Amino acid sequence: MPDTYATYAALAAVEVEGVDYLRHAVSPVGSTWAAIAIHGGGIEPGSGTLAKEIAAGSSTWRYYEFDGTKSSGNNVLHITSTNFDEPQCLALLATSTHTVSVHGFTGTPGVAVTAIGGRDTILRDRITAALLGAGFAVTTAPEEINGDDPDNICNRNLRGAGVQLELSQAQRQAFFVGGSTAKSVRDDPSKRTTAFWAYVNAIRSAYIDPVPDRPTTPTPRPRDTVWMIDPAGAKRGTITWTSYRAVPRFNAVSTAEVVCPLNPRHALAAAPGWRLAIVDGTRVTIAGPVVDAEITIDGTGGRARPQLVLRIEDDLRWLAGTQARPAPLAALTAQTPAYDVRTGQASTIMREYVDLNAGPGALTNRRVPGLTLAPDPATGATVTGRARFDRLLDLLAGLGISAGGPGLGFRINAGLSLDKTFEIYSPTDLRGPARFSIALRNLRRLNWRLTAPTATHIIGGGRGEEDAREFIEVADTGAATAWGRVEDFYDYRSASDADSGAELTQGATKRLVEQTETTAVEIEPVDTARLVYGRDYGLGDLVTVDIYGGVTVDEMIREVEITADRTGKRVRPRIGSVGTTRTRRDALLLRDALARLGSVERR
Repeated sequence: MPDTYATYAALAAVEVEGVDYLRHAVSPVGSTWAAIAIHGGGIEPGSGTLAKEIAAGSSTWRYYEFDGTKSSGNNVLHITSTNFDEPQCLALLATSTHTVSVHGFTGTPGVAVTAIGGRDTILRDRITAALLGAGFAVTTAPEEINGDDPDNICNRNLRGAGVQLELSQAQRQAFFVGGSTAKSVRDDPSKRTTAFWAYVNAIRSAYIDPVPDRPTTPTPRPRDTVWMIDPAGAKRGTITWTSYRAVPRFNAVSTAEVVCPLNPRHALAAAPGWRLAIVDGTRVTIAGPVVDAEITIDGTGGRARPQLVLRIEDDLRWLAGTQARPAPLAALTAQTPAYDVRTGQASTIMREYVDLNAGPGALTNRRVPGLTLAPDPATGATVTGRARFDRLLDLLAGLGISAGGPGLGFRINAGLSLDKTFEIYSPTDLRGPARFSIALRNLRRLNWRLTAPTATHIIGGGRGEEDAREFIEVADTGAATAWGRVEDFYDYRSASDADSGAELTQGATKRLVEQTETTAVEIEPVDTARLVYGRDYGLGDLVTVDIYGGVTVDEMIREVEITADRTGKRVRPRIGSVGTTRTRRDALLLRDALARLGSVERR
């Protein structure tokens, strides 16, 4: 169907800007690449959303969209690519080196495909490889939409060559929850599917960095404060530190080491009962008791330079040092039940174990001083806990894994006093919005690692002996297909025999999660206006990392290494699946052996 308007001037003489259409043009200083959608908004729905997100938060990508905003009939705003002459778009492209022009076509119903064209053959091939690598169907565009005309808007940049992407209707529908491309859905980031973010990251991964040498110096930040807190909970001033290293960990004890000159005031913190709190602005990075103090003296050059090294652990150490007893409210001499068995919603069960073994509900002599419990968030799948002198921290971590999805997190929030609050939370899903890649220039470096599973099939052995024993099998069929079948045995004799194998299956499934293949990424991000560690993302959040060629990792931040000295501060999140901090196999075997000994001891 022929266009209603042959030029922008003809369109602007009839249609009303701000009512019928909008123009968006963003050119960050120093940017040279352009993502454009001349048929955005309701003209070719989804094309503008994609172009905008490709450029979002980037200092290297520009963005232009001609946005059809009519309630219906936006097709009258369509100006073909070889005639499109809107001045803002032409000005933006006049100083651009590379262009990706996003369009939509009807295509075959139900067939999600991208037809690619344009005169920039190098970039076209890179994008094709990236999209194919990310699992998207790509085909060479037919002549009528192949974008090879020099007058096509995608080719009107400094190099006279760009790339045109024509996405079928089915492909664009796959980007939005429910397949709807209505404006209310397109404009809501929470309604975008994982396919949308994978497509965006694939396009970004094709970016060719014109600046091969990146700065490697740390990002300067305001100097963090290290507070000293005495055994009575009073602040006793700050430490004049020379360096520190802090490692917050997800569902594990976090640690920190502070190096400072040795003087009488600093030496106070080397005594039992003292605490340190590292504070970044108003946010506590880590707080906890001093567990180790060391004095070093460097006499090089005839001048003594005594230093004090103070090491702390956060307050999860108290849960690591507490046992979950079979009868938590009974005296140690009255631990007659075999187990403290609890079944219910994961967060509720986790909170109960803490309350009765270390919290306000525990025996007076077992309570962690100053510990209170945040309200139960009432979240997670139904789980069964079975405690018999287990380390409380390990019990909670296992229940968190069994809670379903990305699991549940827990932490003890502590500030500049002795007050502590135990909290259970669901990880925040920032996959897509919080994404890191070299192309976005929000990464200095990354290291990616894939490790084969130590088991793809877990045989769980429950109660009974010999031929009367209960057995079940859980499997990761995808990992088995990729890596080959690897079996392991999980001895869980204490599992209930009255729940049709539910508890045995829960235990075997947790073991499978611990032993399946692992993907781990360590990144060194660069703070941008959009993404700052501690403000926009943090420990326990789910984020996206673009690796290379359309390969992305959508996983949790499980550990963060923070180092600081006089030159600045570095933040290195470690991202990956549960096994990223995988319990070593010998530790798993030891844990099983202890459990079996416990079973023997009860007889």
